[in-house]
Amino acid sequence: MHGHSQRGRQVTDDAVSVAAPISARGEVVAALSIVVRGSSPAAVRPMAPGVRAAARAISRTLSEGPEQA
Repeated sequence: MHGHSQRGRQVTDDAVSVAAPISARGEVVAALSIVVRGSSPAAVRPMAPGVRAAARAISRTLSEGPEQA
């Protein structure tokens, strides 16, 4: 498991995306996704670490709860 998913042609024929799960208190509640113009998942591969990092940061904030945010 890489912690993200890469897909091609889900939005348009010339777009690829990368997504990472967002969780709150151990339960997946959403996903963070970016879509860029490209013909293969290689077009978004360099962006995957940033998407995963952003999703982890959002997950931490959600799991902390409103009293600590």
